[in-house]
Amino acid sequence: MISRGNRGNALEALVAGLRGTPTDRADWQAVIALANRTLLTPDLFSSLARAGQIHQLPEDVREYLRFVHDCNRER
Repeated sequence: MISRGNRGNALEALVAGLRGTPTDRADWQAVIALANRTLLTPDLFSSLARAGQIHQLPEDVREYLRFVHDCNRER
């Protein structure tokens, strides 16, 4: 479970990512959990890739976002 404080931070980081400006202090596990719950995971990848910022993310986060994005495209 994500605490309320962490949820607010995750929301801020998710919004920043959707704007193509990832934060360097994000709790990516919480951000991904929120993105998954709100069905925004593919959009998060697309926004960051379009802004040329996807490389700013940790490798495991990049790979997961790419995987979900690619699976979504195949549907």
